[in-house]
Amino acid sequence: MVALLVGGSVLWAVCGGLFLLSFLTMHRVAEDSEKNSLFECGFEPNMECRAPFSVRFFLIAILFLVFDVEVVLLLPGVWAHGLGWGGWSAGFVVFLLVLAAGAFYEWAAGFLDWKW
Repeated sequence: MVALLVGGSVLWAVCGGLFLLSFLTMHRVAEDSEKNSLFECGFEPNMECRAPFSVRFFLIAILFLVFDVEVVLLLPGVWAHGLGWGGWSAGFVVFLLVLAAGAFYEWAAGFLDWKW
């Protein structure tokens, strides 16, 4: 047992020493400002923080999130219908009607039109 403990300690010490030796002997590469710059979605990081943002994008994102969550709420109803549970049927139909009415209202009110 002691030999295993000593062997493990020596192994950890050798690995740590090799890691330290490689860290000290590696030469540092000159930093390139272009490689260290941020790149995401084409936005420049040097822009002002409060850039104008179109409300249309925000509205479409909110509508997507609302209907995405409602579709997730539909999945247990489909599962219950497949199992033959009749108690979910009335609530499921009401939920579908409310979802369809909301989608129809958004379409009729022109919220989904890109040109306002």
